[in-house]
Amino acid sequence: MATENLWLPDIFIEELMDTDQTPPGLMAYINSNGHIKYSKPMRVTSICNLDIFYFPFDEQNCTLTFRSFVYTVEKMVLGMEQDVQEILETSQNIIWNKGEWVLQGIHQMMKMTAGTNDYNQIVFYVAIRRRPTLYVINLLVPSSFLVAIDALSFYLPAESENRASFKMTLLLGYNVFLLMMNDLLPSSSTSLISVYFALCLSLMVLSLLETIFITYLLHLATTQPPPMPRWLHSLLLHCTSPRTCCPAVPWKGNMDLAHLPGEGCQHCSCFLFHHLRFSAPTSFPPHITPQLTLEAHS
Repeated sequence: MATENLWLPDIFIEELMDTDQTPPGLMAYINSNGHIKYSKPMRVTSICNLDIFYFPFDEQNCTLTFRSFVYTVEKMVLGMEQDVQEILETSQNIIWNKGEWVLQGIHQMMKMTAGTNDYNQIVFYVAIRRRPTLYVINLLVPSSFLVAIDALSFYLPAESENRASFKMTLLLGYNVFLLMMNDLLPSSSTSLISVYFALCLSLMVLSLLETIFITYLLHLATTQPPPMPRWLHSLLLHCTSPRTCCPAVPWKGNMDLAHLPGEGCQHCSCFLFHHLRFSAPTSFPPHITPQLTLEAHS
């Protein structure tokens, strides 16, 4: 019998986004007991609150609520023709290899709405999990390779001219990669993979800045050696002076002359700096080699 000649309940889905696109001309089957069977195929686009922080390894829980808009429980009671486990097995066989989602489970609950009138509802809780293989191959693996190559570029000699250009090429390639794969990333909120990409990009930028700084220091050291700071110069003069480093041993013959290193210099190093001159005595012991002027440059 045509459905236009029958009374049909106004059952709808609360999370439905699109309008009802049921094809016209559907038939209902009536048996001798007065039981009417009416199958209504429809494609549902529903609202689901997604938590994509762990994208692409996320799991979502969506709800489908079936209820009547006009009739209360006094006039219409909703029920299940099949068990939830049978519906789950049928759904898993249909979508086993289709799409990017894996059906984890379906749970059903009957409840009544609060208010002046009681409306019967059937709520289905659908647990789904995303397949991460596509995103791991297209997003995580290339990004990890580029970051690893950038880290290995530190083994290049610091004075190499191609080191900075190589890092800039990697940085530009990583930006192009992010622009090409932007369509695969969720745009509704921030996910953990977006933080990972931002961190990788920051590390590559810091690596390039470090290479530029090292190149500048090498250029500065080869062309314009920086002067020694005054505090370091004074510290070296104070700590490595002959009086501090080498105890003086007086000679019997010439007590008023400058002191030369003697036995006290066996365990220390004697340093002579610029503008420090010592006069040699007129006579030397046999084991001392004559030396007229000692001068050391810093």
